[in-house]
Amino acid sequence: MKNNIRRAYFGLAAGIFLSGIIVIALLLFMLFSQGSVRTLSAEEKAIIERTCERTQVPGAAHIWQAEVSAGQLTTSECVRVIFTGTQYLFSGKDDAAFAEDLSYAVYGTEDHAALWKDSLAANSRVYVAEQALRSLQPEYAPAGSSSTADPVGTRIQSVQLENPLQDDEGLGFGVRQVSGKITIDGTQARTDFYIDDNLRPGQLSVTADASGEKSFSMTWDTRREAAGTHDVKVLLRTSDGRGSILSGGSVTIPAFFDLINDGVQKGSLPAGQTDVWYKLDAKDRNAYVNFVQETGDISVTLYDMYGNRIGTNDLPGPRTEALRGKLQVLPKSDASDPYTSPYQNMFYIRVQKGAAEISADEIRYLMIQSKEVAVNSDGKYLAVVSDVGNVPAQILSEPDSEAALQKIVECRDLSANVLSYEMKDLTFLPINGRIASLAFTPAGSEAAIPIYPKFDPGTDSYGYVTASALPSVLADISCVEGYAASVRVEQESGDGLLSPAAADGTVAVAPSRNIIHIYVTDFDLVIHEYRLYLLSGIDAQGYDTSTLQFFPESYRSGIWLLHNQEPTYQFIPYETGISWNDLMLAQDHENKSLIDDNYHPNWVKEGSPVYDGGGWRAARSDVVAYFLDPRNFLDQVNIFQFEKLSFDPSIHTIDGVQAMVKGSFLESTQPDYAASILAAGQEAGVSPYFLTSRILQEMGRQGQSMLATGTLPGYEGYFNFYNIASNPDPTVENGALINGAKFAMWGSDPKEQVLTDSEKALLLPWTSADLAIRGGARWIASSYIDIGQNTLYFQKFDVVNNADGLYFHQYAQNITMAFSEGSRYHSTYRSQSMLHSPFSFIIPIYTELPAEYGNLPQE
Repeated sequence: MKNNIRRAYFGLAAGIFLSGIIVIALLLFMLFSQGSVRTLSAEEKAIIERTCERTQVPGAAHIWQAEVSAGQLTTSECVRVIFTGTQYLFSGKDDAAFAEDLSYAVYGTEDHAALWKDSLAANSRVYVAEQALRSLQPEYAPAGSSSTADPVGTRIQSVQLENPLQDDEGLGFGVRQVSGKITIDGTQARTDFYIDDNLRPGQLSVTADASGEKSFSMTWDTRREAAGTHDVKVLLRTSDGRGSILSGGSVTIPAFFDLINDGVQKGSLPAGQTDVWYKLDAKDRNAYVNFVQETGDISVTLYDMYGNRIGTNDLPGPRTEALRGKLQVLPKSDASDPYTSPYQNMFYIRVQKGAAEISADEIRYLMIQSKEVAVNSDGKYLAVVSDVGNVPAQILSEPDSEAALQKIVECRDLSANVLSYEMKDLTFLPINGRIASLAFTPAGSEAAIPIYPKFDPGTDSYGYVTASALPSVLADISCVEGYAASVRVEQESGDGLLSPAAADGTVAVAPSRNIIHIYVTDFDLVIHEYRLYLLSGIDAQGYDTSTLQFFPESYRSGIWLLHNQEPTYQFIPYETGISWNDLMLAQDHENKSLIDDNYHPNWVKEGSPVYDGGGWRAARSDVVAYFLDPRNFLDQVNIFQFEKLSFDPSIHTIDGVQAMVKGSFLESTQPDYAASILAAGQEAGVSPYFLTSRILQEMGRQGQSMLATGTLPGYEGYFNFYNIASNPDPTVENGALINGAKFAMWGSDPKEQVLTDSEKALLLPWTSADLAIRGGARWIASSYIDIGQNTLYFQKFDVVNNADGLYFHQYAQNITMAFSEGSRYHSTYRSQSMLHSPFSFIIPIYTELPAEYGNLPQE
């Protein structure tokens, strides 16, 4: 049951609201009228003066006297109107005080208050006031009846406020609603908002539940008000002449910046400012607001169209903050109500400093109003306009269909341009259904276990091995979507039994094998799963004794993770006998480890000269350490830099080569590069995928090197697809290319210009693409594979102590060579559904490894 009380009593509201105008009109009438003005008695004048005195409007007495003198009001009507006016009702006086005031106004003494107090118990104030004047002099009241006032009127028995006009911080915005419980007899009531003493009539609604208990709500549309702090009073008045003050005080309306659906917009929290506000009309859909590229830690809060808080996200540190809000049900607009604008699916956003932010500096960020956020190849953030469904995971284990890869995705950039991309050309931020932080702490400990790899929102699977059995761990999990997502945790033991986590997040751990499943239900009710593969104590299936024990403890969690993901993989330890310090001294030296400062300027060692054309400089020490440490690459993609590079006909096929060269210059069939590469691998006993990756690494994906096309000036017609002997010579333009071309002509001793029999066996001179591809493969096999450098890692870092010793025989100076080529292998195997083949990986082991690893400088 619903009763719109305001409409029933709108006439009374309008009358009181316009009372000032009426008074002025009457005064003008008195000034210019020639008749019907009577002289008031001294008693009448005194009554009006005392009434104005008690209602704290003494200066208005002569105005009211003039109105009564003009015949527009009777004396009782004048007293009634003043005592039911806003000024008096805001004084908050009860019936006892009103009786005293009325007695004083009528008789000049409070002696009659008891009589009126008793009458007020059953009657309205307007009725009692009229009867008081009628009993004094009948002509003071309207003629023609014993009473023109409703003896009872609408009466409020009690009001309990539950939702005030402003929040705890004094903020009020949106379509604000004051609400609570009410006991009321009658229907003639209305609410008035006074904003800085200016009337804003409000909308009052009263509803009753099945038990008859009534609730009320009153609406104030703050969207019509200017930003800033306002003095606000809320008065609930009824036809019995009484009023209830429901809310009031200072209310601050923030200033808002506008956001748009599918927009990418810059924002900032200025230095010295506590917060900044935005509003988003989400139109006919849910609200999605994502904050990225923060220069400091921020806390973000979403509010609904009524200014009620939906939720706050304050993830630790500068990282993606996501706000989510459901499409709001808009109330039906009241066409007869001029005080409320049409409702909108409006959301309000507040940005403040996060709990971890102590800097006083300005914090800048991007806001992206779309469900998914993408990054293109230029590193630009994009709002995803298309519905792309579940975005691709960062690490894929199955091939994508061509249709999925080529699916067109509509996006919008910072300049509001609408752009189209193929799915494969975009990277999607891990937001929906993603974890923002993850830690497991053993019972009785304050330190979390070191899961492998280090947590990242885009990584779904982790591993941990402990020789000491754990009875339980406490799961500490937060979501990127924060309040908008929910988490469920289960433990699976080795025998497949499932047990839910306790209410406090404690997860039981069984002896031997465990899988801790973490299910994240996102805002749109899609479930995403994370896993922790945990080996507690001895493995009942013996993998600890067959494999793990041969690796240092800090390797084991990564290998255990890979073993669970790909049970057919074999991991072979290679004891180098080299200490970490000696390794770093050898590799962090002059031109042994270079980086292209055009792509990685933050990875360049300060003060490094250019060692090769195009900006190849010495890499920073921490970058060298990162790419040297095998523990950083024990995952499904990067493990392939340790793959044993022998030819395997069950794995290496022409289809695989063709898949790998797709989209590159090697896709050409004139000449047939793929056929040459497969033949080269078969002849040399080397993986053709390794050869393909090496060519693309050295020549560029589109064959940018002149050694790929035989067009180097002065050396036309000579090819060198693997950059063999292309040693840098900064003193000569194209020095590295010239050295490579000379090798293609005359081998290792171009000054003598005589090819040895062993060099002829390498098919030198390389006067065609086929000869260069096949002959170069033989050189690689004899120079690296056959002498033990049979992984990408060993070819980049010579840690195999063979005839030429250590650190000397390294294929490339590029510090990322093994890393980059290994990821290509993974892509090739995935495209051919071969990732689950029984690969063998040779992983180097060093002594005195640092406890900390996995730290790569940010770009």
